[in-house]
Amino acid sequence: GVMPIGKGQRESLYDALCRVKDTRDSNRTFHIGGMLSIVVMAMMSGANSVKAIARFAKRLNMPQRKELCMPHAKSKAGVVAKYEYKVPSYVTIYNFLKTLDLDDFATKLTEWMSAQEGTLPRQLALDGKFVKEVMGVVSVVNVENGVPVAVAPVSRKEGETGKCEMPVGRRLLSKMDLTNALVCSDALHCQHETVRAVARSNGESLVQIKDNQKSLLRNAQAVIKARNPVASKKKIDTGHGRREARLTRIFRLDDPVQLGMFGMHTVVQTRRQWEYLSGPNKGKRTAVETSYHASTIEIDEWHGVEFFANAVRSEWAIETGYHGRRDFAYCEDIRTRRCCENIIGAMMLARTPAFVFMAKSGIKNAQAFKEELQSDYAKSLRMIVDEPSN
Repeated sequence: GVMPIGKGQRESLYDALCRVKDTRDSNRTFHIGGMLSIVVMAMMSGANSVKAIARFAKRLNMPQRKELCMPHAKSKAGVVAKYEYKVPSYVTIYNFLKTLDLDDFATKLTEWMSAQEGTLPRQLALDGKFVKEVMGVVSVVNVENGVPVAVAPVSRKEGETGKCEMPVGRRLLSKMDLTNALVCSDALHCQHETVRAVARSNGESLVQIKDNQKSLLRNAQAVIKARNPVASKKKIDTGHGRREARLTRIFRLDDPVQLGMFGMHTVVQTRRQWEYLSGPNKGKRTAVETSYHASTIEIDEWHGVEFFANAVRSEWAIETGYHGRRDFAYCEDIRTRRCCENIIGAMMLARTPAFVFMAKSGIKNAQAFKEELQSDYAKSLRMIVDEPSN
């Protein structure tokens, strides 16, 4: 698995980027660490295209270029300008990202992010996000603070082989240290091998059950129909012009194989209904929505209905939280220019550190964070180059 770096060994993001495999056959004028640092800084500041990254690079002043180890500029006569440093052009950046080893880039980012995490009890969510339906990234996110702890590139949402989200997510989990972690995932990852991968990494699972696993869904519904819940809780939340009533019920399984999936001990049923408080639909209520989840965690005094209700919400939260911030603040899906798949994947991965730095800065508003970096290039440079504080 990915071994976390000790506090005394924590490296800067720049150091991690310098270790990414350089696949360029020629034109290595610009060191890979500096190249990737510029891409990451630009993406954190809101860039959504190679042209925007190139414009960002040109705006860097000479001291900033020097700190990123950019090469000295030369005159037309070939004379080195001692105090001037050049930055990569649009063509150089395009060709660089087109051939970048995305798997190795993601691995180095994951190692760096894992070093920021500990092994305290935490809830993680696994899910994929795609741009233009041509390229995506599967992420493991700490639900409490919205910080990604592992990433990997994916090329398809559905499928069971190669670069599809399901097998890539499974491999990602198998390389992690999941001690004291509960991994929540949607119905796509409700798979025997995925749950086993989490268990082998010393973690626990909570998976959503839908029609893609018809036998599991039937078994879960049969358990709920045949017995009374161990506990239940109703909660009402108000926000965004709606009132949500949510009823959570938990059921204990008699045997870990009763449900038909490896090591499951608990079934969670959630029923939700919304009432509109404003607008043209004011006073109207939606149909009741029922969802089912299964978990490898047993019901006990520490893991009761409140715990499982929060766990289910955390599985939903990655869409409205982490993915939402990528879309609403950075307009990732709308403004990313359609181009080479590898370039889109590289840009998505390069934006990921923004959410680590956002949490470290104590900034919750992604739009405010982006705008702050747009007006202060030195701040994004310090984030990347400086070693993290213990």
